[in-house]
Amino acid sequence: HVHSVNGLTGTLSIVAGSNVTVSTAVGNVILAAAQGPQGPAGSFGDPQTIQPKTTSYTLRLTDVGTLLTFAGGTSAITVTVPDQSSVAWAAGSHIDVARLDSSPVTFYGSGNSYIYATPSPSLRDLGSGASLVYLGSDKWLLVGDLA
Repeated sequence: HVHSVNGLTGTLSIVAGSNVTVSTAVGNVILAAAQGPQGPAGSFGDPQTIQPKTTSYTLRLTDVGTLLTFAGGTSAITVTVPDQSSVAWAAGSHIDVARLDSSPVTFYGSGNSYIYATPSPSLRDLGSGASLVYLGSDKWLLVGDLA
């Protein structure tokens, strides 16, 4: 692969190595490198597991990477997010969530868990979806269609 950069200012230091060739042509620097090893196949091409829930629920480690759907009729649903002392969350773990009926769905951190969410940690309406991402140190980020 060959990449070019135009309009670069300042100092640029380039050291040639076993996989890098540096050449110049009329004031331009051209870099060519061998492609590195390919990483493991990602999981985005795999179908996501969908887990329907109809009552309040406490998240588990097995929920990571899944889509939890919530439909409780008219009953309010509370999703409890346990802290690190209860569940061995890995930083970057994510859980997708969706509200499929008129049941209000609200997320609460238990113990030391804290959820960053704006404007609130609740799914806004029927069809709302969000992702809950573990940032580490008992901190979570809830992003999506929130109330």
